[in-house]
Amino acid sequence: MPDEMYKHLAVVAHSGGVSRLVILGGENAAKRFETVHEFDFTAKKWTVVNASNIQLLKARFAHSAVIAHGDGKIYIYGGSSVEGQFFDNVLAYDTYAQSFERVKVSNDAETLPVGRDFH
Repeated sequence: MPDEMYKHLAVVAHSGGVSRLVILGGENAAKRFETVHEFDFTAKKWTVVNASNIQLLKARFAHSAVIAHGDGKIYIYGGSSVEGQFFDNVLAYDTYAQSFERVKVSNDAETLPVGRDFH
């Protein structure tokens, strides 16, 4: 079971015939988390995912996401870091491969949204 936390991201993912609640990042009074937890609805069991490239998540909190059901990826935007940095990048968490990647965005700097949290 995950530590007590808030300001995390939670998305329901369906892959490989299994439905899971995926929790990414978050914080509590003691620390900020750079973790992925999954709850399998069928097995009624929590697991900590040893995700590839987890360092891209950077212990972020107050971020937003959507899941693209066609490719099984959770797309993450924004959030804050322990240093107070506002993220303006887009990450993808592949629920099949259990790995993170930075999404290359082709906009110029004038059209990119500024970093933000709690959106």
